[in-house]
Amino acid sequence: MLLFDSVILGSAGNLPIIPPPTAEFSIMRPFNIPESVFKATLEPRFPITAALLYVVAVGALNKYNRSRDAKPWPISKRPWFSKFVIMHNSLLAVYSAWTFCGMVGVLRRTLVGPGGAAGLSATYDSLCRIHGPAGLGRSIYYDETLGRWTSVDAEVSFAAMNGTYPLSMPSGRIWSEGMAYYGWLFYVSKLYEFLDTFIILAKGKESSFLQIYHHSGVLVGTWLGYRVMASPAWILVFLNSFVHSLMYTYYVSRGISIRVPIAIKQSLTLLQIVQFVVGGVFGVIHFFIEFDNPTIAAMTKLYGDDDDASPSIMSAEARQPCMISSTERLTAALGIVSLIPLTWLFVMFFISNYLKNHPRKVDYQKTRMPSMKKDS
Repeated sequence: MLLFDSVILGSAGNLPIIPPPTAEFSIMRPFNIPESVFKATLEPRFPITAALLYVVAVGALNKYNRSRDAKPWPISKRPWFSKFVIMHNSLLAVYSAWTFCGMVGVLRRTLVGPGGAAGLSATYDSLCRIHGPAGLGRSIYYDETLGRWTSVDAEVSFAAMNGTYPLSMPSGRIWSEGMAYYGWLFYVSKLYEFLDTFIILAKGKESSFLQIYHHSGVLVGTWLGYRVMASPAWILVFLNSFVHSLMYTYYVSRGISIRVPIAIKQSLTLLQIVQFVVGGVFGVIHFFIEFDNPTIAAMTKLYGDDDDASPSIMSAEARQPCMISSTERLTAALGIVSLIPLTWLFVMFFISNYLKNHPRKVDYQKTRMPSMKKDS
């Protein structure tokens, strides 16, 4: 764990996490996250331990089910079990839709269109710089060389140096407008989604390698994206919550015996593949984006005697990459690489089940085949 922390987090290993700002109760903010829980879940040992326990437990239970010739567990025959599964799927369907609506609101409040005077630079700034006050050039970012938060804006940089930012973060950027809140819940929800696998196991089925790999990997991956506060991380929350809202609605429909056309099943599988491709491309684009950030500094001009001194503002433009931190770039690269085998496996699944002459019959709810499980 220490090796993982040092290699992956690198010089930003001690990067202070900006907690979600507290807010009054609302439908989009039903509770504030306790600080102790928030910090505990962001320790590297938390997701790594959970993922390892999951892999070991599922491996052992797969072996157990094989020894029983895939006989369902007695618990799965209880009258309440099917109701529990419906409630589980309903909860995740509602949660996913709620998260998607929340992220739509975040983007609506923070995304700047290219039609203004600053053009695409303002758009890139609103997507690449997720911390600090709104406005081109007024964001803050963590400088690994300096070991502190800074900004190209002198006033904002001073506020970052004296501790005002990021501890007291103004609204206007993706993180403070909601990603800090929805992103943490999204990460924690991946732990709850382990239940999908245990529902399969309780029915006597085996969990596939893809499912084990994906569920364990996505927990660590979402933790890493949130821990590093990588700028592309919001697209994962945005896309995945949308896809899951549809998938779990499908599960609920099957659970209450609503017949779903095969075209819907195929569409959901394709939607999963599209999600991975779009997310991967979006991440790759971040490596090639550069934009002009205005640099503003206060200074004093001196002309002759001290009495002639006058304050002035010096401004220039600084060309900056979308991702400044090497840790942020490494995190994005790892996320993109992890999507490659996952996408390939889904494509192979789609071909084998829908495009061959005699696709095997699949009970989606019972087997939780890759395309219909929570994927991302």
